[in-house]
Amino acid sequence: MTTPNLAIPLIVASQSHKEVTANAAFSALDRAVTGTFVADVAAGNVTLTATQYREALGVRVINATVPGRAVALPQVERYSIISVDEATSTEGITVQRGTTSVVVSAGGAALIRTDGTANGLAVILQGADGAAGDLLALSDTPDSYAGQALRMLRVNSTEDGLEFTEAGGSGAETFPNLTNTPSSYAGQAGRAVVVAAGETGLGFGVPTTPVVTHADPTLAPALTQAGQWFRCTSACTITLPADATTAFPVGTSLTFSQASAGALTFAVGAGATVNVAATHLASTNVLHAVVQATKLAANTWVLFGNLRTA
Repeated sequence: MTTPNLAIPLIVASQSHKEVTANAAFSALDRAVTGTFVADVAAGNVTLTATQYREALGVRVINATVPGRAVALPQVERYSIISVDEATSTEGITVQRGTTSVVVSAGGAALIRTDGTANGLAVILQGADGAAGDLLALSDTPDSYAGQALRMLRVNSTEDGLEFTEAGGSGAETFPNLTNTPSSYAGQAGRAVVVAAGETGLGFGVPTTPVVTHADPTLAPALTQAGQWFRCTSACTITLPADATTAFPVGTSLTFSQASAGALTFAVGAGATVNVAATHLASTNVLHAVVQATKLAANTWVLFGNLRTA
């Protein structure tokens, strides 16, 4: 017969040589309250047997240098001190009982209790290098998160701890209260927010199309020129790029106008496609002809406008 948790032998009635059983019980009790089991996780996870767990108050984990190592405890009711040896370890370890677990960091320790059930593992006290393991365990912080949803932490008025508080401050909270925006919405119905003429803030207005005069014989639109109108003052070959060269967003439109006697001819970069109606060519028709190129899909453009007929 033995005790239910530590399996220490019991003396039975009319037993001969009772001193043998008594001495064995004393030795088992001595080990149970002073002994340490060394769990070496260098080669992998370690699972303690019931005997190993019962006979040691402490479990000292060594050689935890690989992330994710674990020590599994048996289904025994027991208090135990789990520590991760700082001299040989650089990683924390996971202590498991069934589906319940706790992480003990390198150099840290935890007083835990297993209650003898399949998933019965509870942390009684834990520290990492002597420090608290979480915010609520600190002595100078709130002791509960209850009722504090969406609140912030701040230094308290006595400057000796932290407390939860509502977010606040002197900054603007509405658009007209910003320093670089209009001061009123009055009279601006239906208008858009645009960069002000001085390029130092925002204002209400009607978005305009930037017009760029282009005189060179070739043109490869840049990403920053999306939405612009190109007024070409000489004959020009315009290359609509593939995504690998210039990844214009799908839906981008570029507008081109022929502002001289020289026609505008449209080409595409390697890997791109330009679609034109079968009755027309990819070039402008006459002076002042306007053509728009719109990106409909990845690497795919379509031309429409005053194009030369085929």
